[in-house]
Amino acid sequence: MVDTPYTCFVVKEAEQGGVQMKGSIGTTTSIYHTRLPNQHSLQRMARCLDLSREAKNRLSMIGHYKKHKNVSVTCRRFGISRTTFYKWLKRYLRKGPRGLEDLPRTPKRRRVSRIPWQTVELICDLRREHPAWSKHKIAVILGRDYGIHLSSSSVGRILKRKGLYDKRISRRKSRAAKRRRARLRAERWMRKAFPGCLIQIDTKHLRFGGRKYYQFTAIDCFSRVAFSRVYSSASSVCARAFLEEVKGYMPFSVLALQTDNGAEFLKHFDRATEEELITHYFSHPYCPKENAFVERKIQTDTYELWAFQEGYTVEEVELTRFR
Repeated sequence: MVDTPYTCFVVKEAEQGGVQMKGSIGTTTSIYHTRLPNQHSLQRMARCLDLSREAKNRLSMIGHYKKHKNVSVTCRRFGISRTTFYKWLKRYLRKGPRGLEDLPRTPKRRRVSRIPWQTVELICDLRREHPAWSKHKIAVILGRDYGIHLSSSSVGRILKRKGLYDKRISRRKSRAAKRRRARLRAERWMRKAFPGCLIQIDTKHLRFGGRKYYQFTAIDCFSRVAFSRVYSSASSVCARAFLEEVKGYMPFSVLALQTDNGAEFLKHFDRATEEELITHYFSHPYCPKENAFVERKIQTDTYELWAFQEGYTVEEVELTRFR
């Protein structure tokens, strides 16, 4: 084996428990870690100064450099760059072992609140009198009744700093606010009632020319009248535009829609259904059988229109409507 600055070999007798291996002279040898000449003093210094683990490692790096006088070997030994080594060496020469500690990362100039203490006391009094009031309501009341205009975030920081912020209650309120409203489920009889009673809508992902497109498909469960349109995005805005086209294409009034739980059928799309007084039904999660009519229509379109992609170009996909 090759002798390095980090390991060395010493001849020992076999009865002392040495590792049985043959060296260059055919005797039993043992391997142990090399200790630097001043390693004991550096370790005592680190213990006396109560340095952190990172600082102790950097102190060992300095001791390694003092022994070998070679920056490249030291950097390879500790896995750092030369710039990093010189940075810690300068700090060590300027401040000693204490300079090897990490500097505090807190900003030198912290932002100081400019809200008057009278306003802070008023916010605390309102919260103590009405514990159920949120930061949003307190901000509105301050502007309406007291002429103090503060953001809800500022009110929340004051409540948190004064210990008037209960995480459990706030978490419960936030979950209740984000909880979705109850989603309606369509009845079976609606599929065979009359035209326009229930129209199912779904999307199909397409890929042409390295780009992704989305086919929105709507079909009336009673009359089987279908309408499809390709968009470059599957957002709720595109779904709302598709709803307007469906209303203009269908020869009867649209009373109810049924979709899956995709994001494209929420927000703008759901808001449009409320404005148009159209009942929006949702299928159960992971139950495509509830949208069997539109699923069958998508499969038919896939075979008739998209199975042989050489018949259409990207421009035709963007400009063509399939009815």
